[in-house]
Amino acid sequence: MIRRTALPLLILVTLLACPAGQADSSDEWQIERNESRIELAPDIRMLIIDNRRGDIRLRRGDAGFLDLRAVHQHPGSPDSFPVWATTRRGRSLVLTAEPKNSDDPRARVDLVIRVPPDLALRLHSDHGDIETRRHDAPILARTDLGDLAIQSTASVDLLSRQGSIQAGLFGAPPKSGSRLRAPKGTIDLVVEAASSWRWNLRGCPMIQPATPNSRTDETSGTTCTRIRQGDRTAPLLRASAGGAVSLTELQQANRS
Repeated sequence: MIRRTALPLLILVTLLACPAGQADSSDEWQIERNESRIELAPDIRMLIIDNRRGDIRLRRGDAGFLDLRAVHQHPGSPDSFPVWATTRRGRSLVLTAEPKNSDDPRARVDLVIRVPPDLALRLHSDHGDIETRRHDAPILARTDLGDLAIQSTASVDLLSRQGSIQAGLFGAPPKSGSRLRAPKGTIDLVVEAASSWRWNLRGCPMIQPATPNSRTDETSGTTCTRIRQGDRTAPLLRASAGGAVSLTELQQANRS
C-alpha cells in the first residue's frame, strides 16, 4: 500500500572498512583488498560501472577524482590479478570489474567508490546490490539479483529485476522525471513534502490513494492498484512493483 508518513528515510548501509593491501589467505579461499585514486580528465561527464559479480556502493567524493576500494574474494592461491580496469568512451569513463575465477559462483568483487556528485552515473550488476548517497546528477541503475538503495537530487531510472528498491528523491523534481521498477520486489519511496511530482504508481497488494483527488485503477482479478495524481504539466514519477509500494513525504529532507 502507499503510506504517507513523516518518518525519515532509513537506508541500510554496509561499509567495507578494510585496510588496503591486506590479503587473508588459505588453501581454499582468498580475500584481497586494494585502494586506488583515479584522476579524471576535465571533460569526463559520465561514469559507467559494470560489476556483474559484486556490489557497487558510491559515496560523495572530491571533484576530479575517483577514490576506489575493491575487495576481491576468490578460491585458489593469492594473485595480483587485476580485478578492475578503466577505458575511455567519448566523454564517459567506463570501469569494469571481474573476479579472477569468474566461473566459480562464489567469486566476487565488491566496490566502494567516492565519486564527484555532479558526474552522471550508469551502474550495472548481475549479482550485487547498488547504492548511492547524496548524488546530484542523473542515475541509471540496473541489477538482476540485488537491491537498489538510491539517494538523488536529479532524475533516476532504476530497475531491480529480482530485488527491491529504496529511493530518496530530494529537491525540485527534474523536468525529465524519474522511473522505478521492481517487478519481483517492493518499492519504498521518499520525497520532500514540498515537491510537485505527477504520480503514476502501481503496487501489489492494493495501494491506497494519496489524496481523495487521485485516480485509482484496480486490476481485475488481482490485488494490484495503479494511482494517477498531479498536475499534467508537472514532472512524472513512475513506480511499478510486483509487491507493495510505500510513499513517505518528509517535511525536511534528511540526506545524511
